Amino acid sequence: MAALMRGIIGRCCGGPSTSAGGLRHHDQPINQPAVGYPTSAPLTFVLNGQTVEVADPDPKVLVVDWLRQEGHTGTKRSCAEGGCGACTIMIQELSQDGKTWEKGLPINSCLTPLVSIGGCKVTTVEGVGTKEEGYHPIQKKMAACNASQCGMCTPGFVVNMYALLQENPKPTAEEVERRFDGNLCRCTGYRPILDAFHSLATTDIEDLAGAPCATRGERGAGAATLPACAGGCAKGGSCKKAEGGEAAGIDAARARREAGGVTFYRSGDNSTTWAQPSTLAQLCDLMSSSSSPYEIVASNTGIRGVKKYYDNAAWGGDDAGTAAAPSETLLINISRIQELNFVQQNSNGVELGCLTTLRDAIEALADSGGVKGAALSAHIAKVASQQVRAAATIGGNLSLHIKYPAFPSDVATILAGAGASATLVDPETKKESSVAVEDLKSVEGLVLKSVVIPLGSPANKFFTDRVALRHQNAHAIVNAAFGLDLDPAGGTIRGARIFFGGVSAAGVVRAPKTEAILIGKSPSADGLMGQALSALSQEVVPDDGRQKQYKFSLIQSLFYKFLLGLQLHLSPQLASAAAGFDRPVSTGLVDYKGAQDPNEFPVSENMPKVEALTNTSGET
Repeated sequence: MAALMRGIIGRCCGGPSTSAGGLRHHDQPINQPAVGYPTSAPLTFVLNGQTVEVADPDPKVLVVDWLRQEGHTGTKRSCAEGGCGACTIMIQELSQDGKTWEKGLPINSCLTPLVSIGGCKVTTVEGVGTKEEGYHPIQKKMAACNASQCGMCTPGFVVNMYALLQENPKPTAEEVERRFDGNLCRCTGYRPILDAFHSLATTDIEDLAGAPCATRGERGAGAATLPACAGGCAKGGSCKKAEGGEAAGIDAARARREAGGVTFYRSGDNSTTWAQPSTLAQLCDLMSSSSSPYEIVASNTGIRGVKKYYDNAAWGGDDAGTAAAPSETLLINISRIQELNFVQQNSNGVELGCLTTLRDAIEALADSGGVKGAALSAHIAKVASQQVRAAATIGGNLSLHIKYPAFPSDVATILAGAGASATLVDPETKKESSVAVEDLKSVEGLVLKSVVIPLGSPANKFFTDRVALRHQNAHAIVNAAFGLDLDPAGGTIRGARIFFGGVSAAGVVRAPKTEAILIGKSPSADGLMGQALSALSQEVVPDDGRQKQYKFSLIQSLFYKFLLGLQLHLSPQLASAAAGFDRPVSTGLVDYKGAQDPNEFPVSENMPKVEALTNTSGET
């Protein structure tokens, strides 16, 4: 998939450059003069079926704010840090052939800079269905199941489900439930929402992901018998969902891709410049020639949702930090650089380009067939939420931890435990180098190109775990990764890797003394478990005073769980301690018996509230 709209902020591929001078000339065309950063051509994208052009877009303006300023108020602005899902929109990239769009992905518009959606197709809740244009079956089911109360969260749920049906028209109940780890509701208790969506998972509705039309009927069963939409409407005016309305946007996106070069936008207060290169060479040129402090970004998720908790000078407005941005900041957006967005597997293992999203990494690692792949994939699926994983990248998450070691990055811990290495590029010499992730302490002034994860032999044992306030969409309190290399013949331990995150402000912690106790012994040797736990208690000591004792117990518990899983014979009681926990699909039941009296209807009658449907479209 293309790299557009992907990444988590960090100095993902470098840091401030102190070299002076303007931009150099590039082999590919640059959209700007060689000196200074004046604004590029207008920003063009497709919004709800219509091509939109924004002149002089401000790189400090977020998509959610622009939408609401332009009257698209169905998209709600609530937490402003990608945690609640109320601002969810669906984003689609131009297909490889440049003729249509890829399947849609849900993202948080409160994390997304407006300038980053150029060349994309955006669908808001108004594009799913409205009172005027007709409601989608998703919205009707939400209303019928009483799945909306205050209505603040409802549009985000609707758009996320709409995107899921674009991807998979017939999802299972489990797939539906897992989809909504990034959508919060403080009213309903979730049961009616899941009732609505679980029913859609078992409903045979053709083209359920299509858009409704009040004039021509639902785009569902029987849609094939309807005449092709000509872009007009019996109600007068042009139809917002007409296919022809996207043509100009597709042409503009294709032309932008073919032109290459660097795109520039500048904030209204002249404090921030947005530079978007399209090749690795252009990125290196920007980094080595910039006279301004710069920061590498992709889709801004970390700077809005994570960085502000570790940096007082977080860029992005009042909600994102306590201090103003530097007087002159260059943001280099790398999301369009295809050389940084790839997945490949060879004898060395799986290599993930730094722009590989967490979502794509989950799939690639699950399909790798390696000993570590399944564990890594399952662990990353617990990081953040669907909306964030669709945008955040492996490289950005790792870089954010490098810059802010107190950030308990699950990605950093499990990559270190897996023995992964990072490929770095010097922007001046263009030479590549490799360093173990556990030894990667800085990427200042360098390009983090990729991460290589060794698959391991069948004799390897690999285990990861995390404890957080919630199963998903919460930073880990403590995370861990443990790996053993066993002798295939005798089963003795030839090598060990023990890593913990969240226990030290200095970053991921390794336990070499505990590893040494394990090497040369059988995992089930008498007394080994006690010796290893004792050594670990002395070697890995949390430095967080508020949660020190709790984290200490988590460190011991996670390692104990790992050691139990290595034993050949366990009692049922102990075996349960070593097993993982997979939450089953939720079930719920509403019983109105005794609560309704037909003789008193409409008093006591169960019925959807008057504004239920307009809640689902964000109109109320």
